[in-house]
Amino acid sequence: MTSSISQPHHVLLVEDVLVNRRVAAAFLTRQGYRVSEAVTGGEALDMSAADRFDLILLDIRLPDMDGVDVASRIRAFPDPLRAQVPILALTANVFPDDIKRYRAAGMNGVVAKPIQLEQFRMAVASVLQSTPVVVSVDSGGASALRGDGAALDEDFIAERLRTLGRSTFDTILQLGKRSIAGAVADVAATCDQGEQAPLALAKAAHRLAGAASNFGFRGLFLLGQKIETLADPRDGAEPQGHAAVTAAATVPMVYEQTLQELDSWLARLPPV
Repeated sequence: MTSSISQPHHVLLVEDVLVNRRVAAAFLTRQGYRVSEAVTGGEALDMSAADRFDLILLDIRLPDMDGVDVASRIRAFPDPLRAQVPILALTANVFPDDIKRYRAAGMNGVVAKPIQLEQFRMAVASVLQSTPVVVSVDSGGASALRGDGAALDEDFIAERLRTLGRSTFDTILQLGKRSIAGAVADVAATCDQGEQAPLALAKAAHRLAGAASNFGFRGLFLLGQKIETLADPRDGAEPQGHAAVTAAATVPMVYEQTLQELDSWLARLPPV
């Protein structure tokens, strides 16, 4: 008589930002999945060709290529099993035209950033059960962070803490602080040349918004989005360099205020 032991689903996580990988990988591991990580699109293609995964979680903005291109190349693999692996996009860009583009590349669904861990859990479980994953434009992005006028989204932070556990949360928070500090420095470095080089400022502001969103730093996230929009309008309008630089000049102050409020919130937590 033989017995079979169910093996955990093997997930390939493709994400170039370290803190984003740590949050997603820690959560997936706690859910019982086996996780492999890739930092670039090239690494993702090599790993997907060499191994069979049950699911690929694919960031759209990668340093070497667009995630849509990665998905299209995977769908063109000669091995049908490797070519048909389910793929979920991880992205803050969830406008209807964006979602159509992901679907056209063969992706099975979208998980909006900043990732809400409970929605993330349901999306991963659904696609592994061959259930269509439908994500509306209101399931992530700015709407995922609550608390009008507040520097912090305390509910969002509390969910991270509850889901990841205090030890993992504290470790990832330290990574997050370094990531956000680096993004703040990038904004400051490009601020002086912002009116002449608005795209550089827009990219720095995008990194700031992404880093802040991961930890419920709502005020800093919205400020980063504002600077990015002013420096690089999506509608094709002329960049508002002066307004972008003026807003960017407030980033260090908002960052310091956010850290103070975070320290105050953490101090109110019961001891581990």
